[in-house]
Amino acid sequence: MKNILLITTAFLFLSGGTASFAQQPQPRPTQPQDQKSEDTPATLKGCLTKGSEAQTYALADDTSGQKVVFSGSAKLDNYLNQTVEIQGDIVDRGGEKAFQPRTIKTLAASCKNGQK
Repeated sequence: MKNILLITTAFLFLSGGTASFAQQPQPRPTQPQDQKSEDTPATLKGCLTKGSEAQTYALADDTSGQKVVFSGSAKLDNYLNQTVEIQGDIVDRGGEKAFQPRTIKTLAASCKNGQK
């Protein structure tokens, strides 16, 4: 009788331990290191000109004086040689930073100081 009680107790102990082990949450897998990081919002203001390649544009930023070259839709042709404000994101494309425009608005119908 003691053996049956001992076996039953051992069985209940082991099955209870297994049940509680099975209920422990599994660790979540970590995200891969090469997963796309969040884009950085940016606003550029300046003179919009045509780039040297098809569907590329350049903007001489009024604030920094830096010329930013980026690709965009042919709709940007409507804003060429105007002072504009472009809102977009700085994105990582294969290890290189690139500007991706989202919105554009005209600030002046021409570029100041004859910029082009």
